[in-house]
Order: sequence, then C-alpha cells, then structure tokens
Amino acid sequence: MVKVAIVDTMPLYSEGIAALLARNGIEVVLTGDDLSPLVPDVCLIDPTAVDTDLLPGFVVTVSRGAPVLFLVSDAEQSAQYEAMGIGIAGCVERRASTEAFLTAIRSVAGRWSPSEPDPRWCLPSAGQAALSPRERQVIQQIACGLTHGQIASRLAISQHTVDTYVKRIRSKMNLGNKAELTRAAVLGLMSGA
Repeated sequence: MVKVAIVDTMPLYSEGIAALLARNGIEVVLTGDDLSPLVPDVCLIDPTAVDTDLLPGFVVTVSRGAPVLFLVSDAEQSAQYEAMGIGIAGCVERRASTEAFLTAIRSVAGRWSPSEPDPRWCLPSAGQAALSPRERQVIQQIACGLTHGQIASRLAISQHTVDTYVKRIRSKMNLGNKAELTRAAVLGLMSGA
C-alpha cells in the first residue's frame, strides 16, 4: 500500500485529499506539519506553507528522502517551483482530475495498479531515438500545461521552432495526437524521464 504525507496550509484540502486517497487504497501517514515516525512513499506538499528561502530544507526534512509532489494552483506556479531545482518529482495542480492525481501519486511512488497503464510507456524504447535536451525541455513545458506560444517565449525560440520540436517528439515517441503527447509529457515528467 502506498503511504502518503500531506503538508498543506489548508486543513479542508488536506482532509479532502486524505479522504480521497483512503477511498482509493492509499494510506495517509501524516497531515499538517506533524512529523510522523513513518516514512512516506510520497510527500504532497503545499509549497506556500513555507517561505521560499526555507523551502529546500523543509522539503528534505519532511520528505526524509521520499519523492515530493507539490500541490500548486496553476501551470505557471508549477514551472516556477520545478525551475528552482530543489529535487521535487513534480507538481500536481489542485484542479487535476481524480484519475490524474492518483496516477501522479502512484507513478512517483513507483506503484500502480495493473489495470492502469504503466507510466513508463511514454519513454522511448531502445529502438527509438532518445529525445534531445531541447526536446526534453519542450515536453516538460507541455507537461506544465503551457501553450506552444508560451513555450517559445520561455525558451527564447520561435513558435515555429516549438512546433518543429513537437513534431519530432511525436515522431520519435510514436504519438498520434495532442492528447497522447500531453499524456506522455505528464507521465514522463512524473517518472523522471
């Protein structure tokens, strides 16, 4: 059974998330900032719970080596925290669907139900070319929910160049449409691709 720690400044959210996880076979070993003796498989942390300067140390203290998912308000906030380079596994938007939320937790914990697709399906097989560093940057931005125009602005390249990278990614990963690309981006980011 996956064990999760929830550190959120909003008790109502924490309680709701804990109830949702319990209904889906995920054990909540702590909520709030009370440090449990149990080491979780995944830590869900509201990054606004702590001053930004103290965040890296807070993450290390609370997670005790477990992968960390930040609970964020939007994709822009997600990209901001991931850019800090503090070693989080990823971000989950508060408005995510239940399925996406549970998949994120199980993927990061390295455990998922056999009835769910393996989150590593999106990684290129040995016969496929690996993604270039720039293609990885583009797909990470897609996972954060950014449009091609926003990606172009962030990476200081043209939107046409972003479109070209997206076509290459879809070709290398044998992805047929935008939905498959977005799924691969999100699951790849969560699995550390």
